[in-house]
Amino acid sequence: MKLLLTALCAGLLFAGCASQKNSVKQSEQQNAAETEAGQTLTPPASLPGRAFNHSFLNESHVGQSVTVSGLLQKTSTGFKLTEDYKMRSAVSFILTVDAKDDALNKALLSRLESECSVTGTLTEASSKWTKKLTVTSVE
Repeated sequence: MKLLLTALCAGLLFAGCASQKNSVKQSEQQNAAETEAGQTLTPPASLPGRAFNHSFLNESHVGQSVTVSGLLQKTSTGFKLTEDYKMRSAVSFILTVDAKDDALNKALLSRLESECSVTGTLTEASSKWTKKLTVTSVE
């Protein structure tokens, strides 16, 4: 009887895990379909209550418009925006700005070492924790 009860519990646990994996996969597929339709990129709903970050972006998202928020810093080669900079899950965006766009460069310089939002085109996302973005606007 104990063996039957143990087997039944194990089966229910396995079925629940498989169901959760399917719902996460469906959520990620829905996200991909929405972004192809030109909608805003959002993270998969795999972990409710988790802080929002763009670690889910990958090479399939390159060329799409993304808005990210975080701490803006100056680097030796330009700018870097770090999302969730106080957390272990921090995602860094190396920002590229057209040198001729004085207004955009001034907007970034005026927000150094503070939190801001930047919109741009994703140009590289081969790493989970570091991405590259060509900036189109600063908020």
